Amino acid sequence: MPGLNHMFLPTGGGQDVESAKYANEEGCICLVAGGCNYIFKPYRLELENYGKRDYRWSYFRLQLEPIEAISNAIYEDCRESLIEDFPGHYIESNLASYGRYDDGTEFPKGHRQVDRFLNGSFVIFSKQSVYNHISGTYDARHNKMSSMEFRHYIGTMRQSYYMMKDFTKFSSIYQKNPFSIKEEKKDVEIHRRIEESCKFDKFIEENWNKWCLKDICDENNNKNDGKLEFAIMFHINGGTFGARKYVTETGYICEEDVIPYPVSKDGKYLFTDFNGAVKAIVEMKDYIKKICSESGIVWQEMGIYFTIKLFRIKPPSHIFTEEEIKEVLRAGNDFRNNRLVIDEEGYAQLIDSDLHYECYRYPVSQESYDARNNYVGQYANLNDVGEIYLAMLDGWLHHLRTGQRYDVDYYDQCEDAEKMLAEIKQYYQ
Repeated sequence: MPGLNHMFLPTGGGQDVESAKYANEEGCICLVAGGCNYIFKPYRLELENYGKRDYRWSYFRLQLEPIEAISNAIYEDCRESLIEDFPGHYIESNLASYGRYDDGTEFPKGHRQVDRFLNGSFVIFSKQSVYNHISGTYDARHNKMSSMEFRHYIGTMRQSYYMMKDFTKFSSIYQKNPFSIKEEKKDVEIHRRIEESCKFDKFIEENWNKWCLKDICDENNNKNDGKLEFAIMFHINGGTFGARKYVTETGYICEEDVIPYPVSKDGKYLFTDFNGAVKAIVEMKDYIKKICSESGIVWQEMGIYFTIKLFRIKPPSHIFTEEEIKEVLRAGNDFRNNRLVIDEEGYAQLIDSDLHYECYRYPVSQESYDARNNYVGQYANLNDVGEIYLAMLDGWLHHLRTGQRYDVDYYDQCEDAEKMLAEIKQYYQ
């Protein structure tokens, strides 16, 4: 039975078993799979053997003996993620991804991250098995069946496989979780939602140019003597590709006859206050939602959306430096998702990337730094701050050339800093 080491977890998913050894916790073993350390107390190991000629259906089932949780970090009712700082001793730590205790002290040498399973069962098949070639089986269905029930399930699957001969049809049947809601009801619900979505799309396509949003715009356009102006763009999700739609000076939504670059602000309703533009968008959505309701159309939250276009009208006052970017990143909170931006005056900031619309406020923004990855904060190494600086400088130059937002989504081979700075300074005069 070659490659008999593909393991399905009690919580879903699967990995190849690499090694097994006694754990430091009494009565437990540690399986290493996919670079992870899985610790549990075994109760029974069963082998269901279909013989040499049919080894693809053979499997091991490893039943666990229930053990008590030692933390509150439990998910799927059977698994806790911990740090084994000393042999057989586990802790939780908010700073685990930085190799530190909550007080900032470093973990001792040899510490490791472990997943401790409290109950459940694993099943292990050959990599060539039919079972692990059906993606739906990675939903941990085996953990919802007793040993006898799972044996019968595999036996039925095996019989169907040889009888049907059409793997596509066979696979579509066994993709379905036998413990899910009845597929008939699920299909009816899917069709209902599709029908509602189509009606919504049709209604929006036929009516978007009839809505006057002028009052909403005027009520929220708090005059601000800033250096940027903002226009509101309108988008239909899943609609046919067409010209850009925007809210005009008259308050109606219109399409541009051509798609210029940079985007022209001619004819667009312009906000001098970014917060006012965001508030206007919220009220516009409520207004459209009310119209849909009055017309008997079920609102589709993802059916339409708005974005904000930025235009520079006055020069900035500051040019950020590499050291300033380093200080901003070092002071960052790595417990949240962050985004590095340059504000209207030319200062670097780190913002919460989960805040809706916020990235549209800033002339230059970088891709998001996911939380707890040590990208920012006191423990980040920031070895690439020089590359980040050049990329942001390049983005700032693009913004000044066009007067519009620029997203820095990767570090390209940028021009040298001195050459870029020389051109940048021309826009400050």
